[in-house]
Amino acid sequence: MSRKISDAEFRETLDRRLSALQPDPWMARKVRNLARGKEEPMKKRFSLGIVILIAILAISMSVGIATVTGWDVVRFLYGDRTVQKLPEVETFPVHTEVSSGGALLRVESAVYDGKHLAFDLYFENLEPDPPIECKLDELTANGIPVSAEKIVETIDNVWVPNLYDPNPFLQGGESVILPEELQGKEILHICLKVRIYRPIDPVYQSRELTPEEAAAKTEEGYLVIVDPYDFIVYREEEEGWQWDIAGGVTEYPEKFRIETLEIAFDVPKGSEVSRVFQPQPVYDTAHGTASYDVAAITDGGLRLTLRLHPEDDAFSRIRDFVLTDGDGTPLEGDRFIPDVHMRVNTDGQDNALVFRYRWSLARLKDLPDTISLTCILEDGEQLAFPIQVR
Repeated sequence: MSRKISDAEFRETLDRRLSALQPDPWMARKVRNLARGKEEPMKKRFSLGIVILIAILAISMSVGIATVTGWDVVRFLYGDRTVQKLPEVETFPVHTEVSSGGALLRVESAVYDGKHLAFDLYFENLEPDPPIECKLDELTANGIPVSAEKIVETIDNVWVPNLYDPNPFLQGGESVILPEELQGKEILHICLKVRIYRPIDPVYQSRELTPEEAAAKTEEGYLVIVDPYDFIVYREEEEGWQWDIAGGVTEYPEKFRIETLEIAFDVPKGSEVSRVFQPQPVYDTAHGTASYDVAAITDGGLRLTLRLHPEDDAFSRIRDFVLTDGDGTPLEGDRFIPDVHMRVNTDGQDNALVFRYRWSLARLKDLPDTISLTCILEDGEQLAFPIQVR
């Protein structure tokens, strides 16, 4: 429920909240919970590892590391870079989205190993004036409710955009251990429903706000937003107008146009690798050696992870990597556009550079007899590392 406070408390609360928010737009939730006498839920419910993961995701969203097309379940789980060697998880392409009421919801890929489920989630305000909020309504697998704590912590109950994060989108996802009755199922049917709250009245946002300004703007017909999460409401009571910091959009449905977005997709249980390619143990080049950590085709697509050991500075000027045939001709078509392409930070181990690629739409029948993750240097020189497919 809402809470009434005095004008003096209003100024003190805003000063405290806004000063805390400026270096860290995600600090508002902690300040808000403390002001309401609530313990920060992450301390209570999450392990240290989960807290670190959520912090990494929040930082990634606030500085815009990931792009719309690059956000997938691998980046959700591990980020763009890591000091540890990434496990070769079996991902499945989803590539589904839904839009309504000026909002869009998208899932690119998912992971399911029979016990754990993870998927990415992208939410965008297509008409960013005014800002909107997303509230989780339902997450089920085969009709059974599934925990959605990470969705709630990273996407739920945030104005998009806001003064502290002007981006009209949020990126997150979910990673959860499934209930026992779902573990081991060959296929999971995932259903995600969210409600979108778009203000009916025009919106007024300000980093510097006095009670008088808030009252004036409210009387002019504005919805007054004070931080990335809350807004101000006024009530006529015995002592005149009283202002409250609203507890959330669900308390005042009359102030919003509400839309429901539903997205559904199937995730099969990760299969065994259908074929592991046998590349050369080491490829010698004029600039160093190369080897494949992973070279395999599965139901989830083609996976290649290339490790380079430089002997000069040429590998520091890599322009691109391209999937080619044995003659160095690039393979064309949507199935050969990688949906995972990243450099893995090895933290200086063995002076190696590691590059991880995945093509979720590629299948064995699509590949020529020989393939290569071909390296293109800054001066146009190409270095091929051929693998026999059949």
